[in-house]
Amino acid sequence: MLATARRIRTRPRGNRGVAAIEFIIIFPILLLLFIGAINITQFMTVNQKVKAAAELAADLITRNKDTIQTADIDDYFTAVELSLRPIDFSKVRVDVYNFYRKNNTDDTATERWRRSSPTGTACSSPNTASTSPLSKLVTSQTNDVVLAVVCLPFSMPGGNILGLGSLFNNKVIERQMLMGLRESQTLCISAKCT
Repeated sequence: MLATARRIRTRPRGNRGVAAIEFIIIFPILLLLFIGAINITQFMTVNQKVKAAAELAADLITRNKDTIQTADIDDYFTAVELSLRPIDFSKVRVDVYNFYRKNNTDDTATERWRRSSPTGTACSSPNTASTSPLSKLVTSQTNDVVLAVVCLPFSMPGGNILGLGSLFNNKVIERQMLMGLRESQTLCISAKCT
């Protein structure tokens, strides 16, 4: 009976270090999940900020009556920059377009004017084909419409940690906001309407 009690109290020597080996196997997986969750959260946050910035630019421009000055649009770009802080604005591009319907038989959106921020890489051009949502909105309204496009290249913080960089690096977050004018039917830039 004493021998049985000793065997129960003593561990078999073959189980030493099992917890350390399990930790070594599981820790990289948990670390990968943790870093991935942080990066996905940051990507979603930046995505929401870019969407809000596009909405802000379109909203500010559509509040103008009849004529807007290029200096006013540049001020709105500054407002967009402030809304995106602490993101580096030198990488951000803001494009603002004004579209209208040329005549009652035309089903395409015609560009009246455009203005772009001086920084960042160009965003993709808006689709003005007759089947596009832009053209459908222009042809359904009597007013001009303003399209604000904000683009930002996204890179994972910390570079290519554990090989996750390929999932997040060099992705361009681009958001568009389309709004009809509120205060007038036509919006000219610097008193020039085409």
